[in-house]
Amino acid sequence: MNTAERKRIPINKELWSEKSRTGLDYVFAEEFYEDKPFQCRACGASSVFTAEQQKYTYEEKKAYTWEEHVLCSDCFKVRNQLSAESLAFLAVWVRDKRAAMANLQGVCRWKEILELLPRYGVRKDTARIRMLSKVLSNAA
Repeated sequence: MNTAERKRIPINKELWSEKSRTGLDYVFAEEFYEDKPFQCRACGASSVFTAEQQKYTYEEKKAYTWEEHVLCSDCFKVRNQLSAESLAFLAVWVRDKRAAMANLQGVCRWKEILELLPRYGVRKDTARIRMLSKVLSNAA
């Protein structure tokens, strides 16, 4: 996609978050959001952080302006599903650790999710993975 094909939408920097308005992006930002092509970090597919998505991200969601898309929409959905599933396991763990530990299939799945999430840009939770590995090895 060359620059002539990229969609352009005017920027309203006054709608950016307070943090974004104090950064260098505020001073040096162009006048328009433009479609930004990128390669998905997870699957390698070509994707585009559209001008519309940028406007929504920075002016409505108030995300910091250095935040950019790094996952295609499919991988982003997968990451959100995995994160939600991980949080559900954590809630069970916090509510009743003994029962959670007895559910070896659940423990195994939670460990698998935690090992997959770094592929989608989530920080690796080494301590929790190690803990779940220990639970599984003690049960064997």
